[in-house]
Amino acid sequence: MQLLVEQIIGLTFKTNCIPHPNVAGQQQIASQINQATNLPVAAPFGHDQFIDQANALCRQISAQIPLATDPTDLQGLSNAVNASLSVYPGFLGQVSNLIATQPDQPNLAANWLSPMQTDFDAARGLGAQFVQAVRDGDTETANQLLDQISAAPDHRTDVETFLNGYGLTDCATLEAQ
Repeated sequence: MQLLVEQIIGLTFKTNCIPHPNVAGQQQIASQINQATNLPVAAPFGHDQFIDQANALCRQISAQIPLATDPTDLQGLSNAVNASLSVYPGFLGQVSNLIATQPDQPNLAANWLSPMQTDFDAARGLGAQFVQAVRDGDTETANQLLDQISAAPDHRTDVETFLNGYGLTDCATLEAQ
């Protein structure tokens, strides 16, 4: 069951970063993130500020998704999947905005955002069907959907490794949930 949540969430670096040359663009992105998350975001983003903001965002998202610890508890898993389906699209947008502030944007996009989006897109429809099957009390269909989700693309391990190596430990923890 945790695998399903991880695939639905799909979530989740220590290098030398320099401030993004487009300070005005960073200020606009900071303002958008402030409005969307109520998290303080300062621009321009240096590497340390980026790490702090991204980890804060990941902690915030992690707190919104209940953990499903019992693989036989379809309702608990459904609650976790439903929460993930609700918060994850906005999280992807916020991550994209944060990444856009970094000179290392291509690396971050290729190793974090893109695989996360791919995994979410692959599991989103099945996750919604799973939630509905559990609501309907259709255990057989719910279990069949779990099998299908387990076969969906899963880049969690690679993303988690990248995030830990980059210094985004809270994002790696979210990815591992």
